Parts: sequence; structure tokens; C-alpha cells
Amino acid sequence: MPPIEVMLIHQSDEMLIVHSIYHDPWTWHDFYGAMSQDRRITRSADGRTVYRVMDMSETRFIPSGIVGHFGRMFRRFAHTRSPFETTVLVTSNPYLHTLGRILCRFYPKAALHMRHVPTVPEAYVLIKRLSGDEVF
Repeated sequence: MPPIEVMLIHQSDEMLIVHSIYHDPWTWHDFYGAMSQDRRITRSADGRTVYRVMDMSETRFIPSGIVGHFGRMFRRFAHTRSPFETTVLVTSNPYLHTLGRILCRFYPKAALHMRHVPTVPEAYVLIKRLSGDEVF
């Protein structure tokens, strides 16, 4: 099993849901590889809404340099994300939650496309609420 699994979970005429699961230990090389896989999947969105679930609920290990790497991700979200993309970070790790809140303050445009929930079921309830989709 790879350290970060990236899967297309749901696809319809209206949306795509991409779910990434992080397993210990993972590296920043793994992270950027997962982001590349995600981009390959979401290029086919063709105007559909994209929801990303970044499931870090099972990981306890965070590689060093997280502030710089997550900051780079937020800067990219702030400059390149369409209004039809939302990323839901799933973690109960208070450090990751706090870091996400701080970065949202530095990058308010990216914050419009980021959400945080403590569990995977809550991520899907949030996506259902945001999309109004009754499919799943």
C-alpha cells in the first residue's frame, strides 16, 4: 500500500470527489506525488465541481517542514483554484487544525476553498450539504 492513496470516489455530471488517505510514514515526496495524481484525475472535471477529501485521520507522523509545504499549497490554492473546488482536511490533530486556521488567515482566498472536519463521515456530510447532491 502506498503511503498516500489517491482515489476517485464519486463521479457524476455535476461533480468529482477525490479522496486521499495518508498512512504513516509519509514524506513530502509522497505528498507531491499524491498532488500530481489528484491533478491527473481532476483535469477531467470539465466544469464540474471538485471536492477533495485529504484524510489525515490515521496519520500521527508529520514530516518536518510542514509550515513551508502547507504554505506553498495554500499559496497555490489562492492563485490557481477555481471557485468550483473545495478541499476538506480530515484530522483531529490539533497541530494540523491550528496550522490550517493560521494559513487561512494569511491566504483568505484559499480559505474560501478549504474546510476542516475531524472525521471522514463528517467530510461526506459536509460535501453533501455543500453540493446539495443526494447521490451518496
